[in-house]
Amino acid sequence: VLSVLGVAKEEQTPALKPAPAPAPRSPPLPLPPLAELSFEQTDAEVTVTLAVPSATKAKDVDVSFKRSALRVAVRGHAKQPSVLDGALAHSVDVDGCSWSLSGEGEQRALELILEKASVKMRWTTVMLEPKGEGAEAAVAKARRMDELSELMRGALQGTGLQPQESAAV
Repeated sequence: VLSVLGVAKEEQTPALKPAPAPAPRSPPLPLPPLAELSFEQTDAEVTVTLAVPSATKAKDVDVSFKRSALRVAVRGHAKQPSVLDGALAHSVDVDGCSWSLSGEGEQRALELILEKASVKMRWTTVMLEPKGEGAEAAVAKARRMDELSELMRGALQGTGLQPQESAAV
């Protein structure tokens, strides 16, 4: 209380304004669904990623690795009886191949690790998909090219020379 010239006044405090309400947050953007099939590679291996149903468990997955072929079946997947089934573009070392499940919900994925039989060979695709007349010949040619590449690597080993990688097989 202030007294000025004998008149009592109450001290007034400035009225506090309520803090503005926070702006409504927009819901987080959903992550984009995985591509149906994608792959990455190093000199030694190829990692293939396949989108699978969100509820997929290990018991729902059946993977068969062969030197020149791959078969993948996933219970509940839209593609039946198998997601992948056919000739690989290049040979793999079966003992070095493996698979695992990762992610959740729409990001659930099956990851296949394919150990390359020919180290440093650049893969431009994972599976051969020849169709129609000559399909078997195309697969046989790809396998011969893979074997030839492996022979060339062996012949150049110890010479200090490096084989030139072909972009397409």
